[in-house]
Amino acid sequence: MTPKIDIVIAGVQKAATTSLKNYIGEHPDVVTHSTPEFGYFSIDSEYQLPFNALLNKYKIEDFSQKKLLIKNVDIIFFEEHISRVKEHNPNAKIILVLRNPLSRAYSAYWFARRRGWENIETFEDAIAANPNRFSDKLHISNVSYLEKGNYVKQVETLYKYFSKQ
Repeated sequence: MTPKIDIVIAGVQKAATTSLKNYIGEHPDVVTHSTPEFGYFSIDSEYQLPFNALLNKYKIEDFSQKKLLIKNVDIIFFEEHISRVKEHNPNAKIILVLRNPLSRAYSAYWFARRRGWENIETFEDAIAANPNRFSDKLHISNVSYLEKGNYVKQVETLYKYFSKQ
């Protein structure tokens, strides 16, 4: 039987979600992926694969006594991704990590600059620019500095698929 994801860290970019994933992953009953992000629900090409094809991102073979934990900051941003998680496991527990929206946006801008994803030279000009200047969802997500801080919209979408409990 293919295991299901039990716990999803769906926090926002630049809000210490990787640290949280690593801390929770130290629990003996939890196993998490070795990659920074688990892209199955947010990368269309990965989502086309059978879920068990991605289990090699975990460093164990027997999942029967473990809770599977994933982390991906784009799950909360696109409704389609939340919907995919719900379809995969309607009983998954979602951990949502938020950060002051302005601090998050500023940190995300500099992260994108360091990675070469952003070529606009000032934060002010970057937040004024249209994120749709890129054609793929990953780039749009990474430069949607202000929209990613619209937590009300994201939480409302989350509650559309998962209960507050």
